[in-house]
Amino acid sequence: MQWPTHFRIVKSGLAALLIAAWAASTSSHAATYAPERAPPPPGAPVLEMPHDAVAVYLAAVDRGELQVFGQRLDRTMIEPERVEFVFDLMRKSAYVRIYSRVKVLLPVPEQTDLQIRGVSTIIGDEGNIIGTEAHVWAP
Repeated sequence: MQWPTHFRIVKSGLAALLIAAWAASTSSHAATYAPERAPPPPGAPVLEMPHDAVAVYLAAVDRGELQVFGQRLDRTMIEPERVEFVFDLMRKSAYVRIYSRVKVLLPVPEQTDLQIRGVSTIIGDEGNIIGTEAHVWAP
């Protein structure tokens, strides 16, 4: 037995609608999820583009805020390579992390077989460096 034509059209239309609804629910959920966040404090840098984030980072470096194992790094010693705009789901807050390659490998204090090849820094709402991680490698 064959289904009537109008039932086949409704059945295929319903299937298409269900597939479209499923696709919309899986793909748009991440794009539409935006928990409430307090506006940035007055005077906080507004970062629209990655280059703006790098400019804020380099200003903090010029103020002497970038230190690794007690050694101050200046802008001539690093090359910013990546900007990450990170949203922490647990804390419901966003921050900027910048990875920079160290131009001249730096020794790790009290370690003869390790070198610092890069640094990752977290930039705070006020445009200052609030965290630094050294990327250490064995030659």
